[in-house]
Amino acid sequence: MANNNFLGTINSNFSNAGNWSLLATPTASDVNVATFLVTSPACTIDVSSVCNGIDFTNYTNTATWNQTLSVSGNVTLGSGMTITTSSGAPLLKTVGASTITSNGKIFPYAFTSTSGPITLSGNFKIGGALTIDTVAINGAFTFEVGGSVTSNFLSGTGTVLASGTGTIITTNNCFISNFTITGTYTISGNLIIGVCTLTTIGATLTTTGSTLSCNGSTLNTSSTTWYNVSTSSFTMLSNVNVSNLFTASGVAVISGTFTVNVTGSISILGYCVFSTGTLLASGTGTLTSSGVSTSQIRGIFTITGTYTMTGTVYVRGCTFDTSAATLTTTGSTLSIMADTATTTLNISATTWNNITTADAGGTINLNSDLNMSGNLTIGAATSTLNGLFNVNVGGNLTINSNMGLGTSTFI
Repeated sequence: MANNNFLGTINSNFSNAGNWSLLATPTASDVNVATFLVTSPACTIDVSSVCNGIDFTNYTNTATWNQTLSVSGNVTLGSGMTITTSSGAPLLKTVGASTITSNGKIFPYAFTSTSGPITLSGNFKIGGALTIDTVAINGAFTFEVGGSVTSNFLSGTGTVLASGTGTIITTNNCFISNFTITGTYTISGNLIIGVCTLTTIGATLTTTGSTLSCNGSTLNTSSTTWYNVSTSSFTMLSNVNVSNLFTASGVAVISGTFTVNVTGSISILGYCVFSTGTLLASGTGTLTSSGVSTSQIRGIFTITGTYTMTGTVYVRGCTFDTSAATLTTTGSTLSIMADTATTTLNISATTWNNITTADAGGTINLNSDLNMSGNLTIGAATSTLNGLFNVNVGGNLTINSNMGLGTSTFI
């Protein structure tokens, strides 16, 4: 590999072969590095250009970046160089495995990568938009973005920091180690986060109409109110706030001693486990499930708002509190699945339509009366009902197995 030094013999144009020491304009396949010396004059990227690698380490002049420069290898900026534009659409693009060395220099325009990986040798900041298409950003450093972020399958061991203003769009999972937002952004469509730590503390985000989709994510987003959240699992480092719809599907294990605070509706489409945190429905909306027993809530579930329950909602090994709620339960069924875990109920403020203990058995502890206008059905497994409270059944009582009343009373 040789250096092809920019000499500027003819003029300042990057595209002029006569300006280069090898008398050839750099190409992506020539295995040469486009090199700018301390003696190199001002250069203008006058047309869309390519090179195998580019090195501005010792350059102290001005690079006028008017078009796209696509680099298939390494990119090194110089701390003493000046980067400016006079026209066109300035863009730095990597199209192959690339190590980026900024030497503290900010690239003030947009950056795109369509092939990688990118390895950061230090922190790197761009002033414009970042577009990533199936590329990993690696290295224990930060890629800071001053504009919009558009990502299709962003991965790697690095950190992306969106510190400016713009729009954030993800069309596939984001698996980078850390995705941090501190600027002012609009979330467009879906923000899809895989095994990644998403931090939005200090950010100003507009989320109306968007969905945060989580799959094995870690969230530190308490300063953001998400519009929709759809999850199969995540870990909370702070509270998660949802204004419109919270949907849990698959095997959704939600960890962290914090609260998912939903002021809109809740849809349980899978096995939703709050291992140490709380699901709080504090606004107005509907509570629905897929209607099958595998769609159930485990952990702490508290309703304090005004909600309509539709279909059958399953709670299992759950501390369920509706003491401060206003619930409409007409036509619905609350299915209590105690199993080997104890379910604790504080739900006397609600008159339920139908209640069934499903076929799970186990222990149900009452912290208040259990009231229903419709039917109570004891499923085909032994259950024990404890608590110095009454079970008030307005309709039929059907017992399909042994029911240990414990300290409770049927009326």
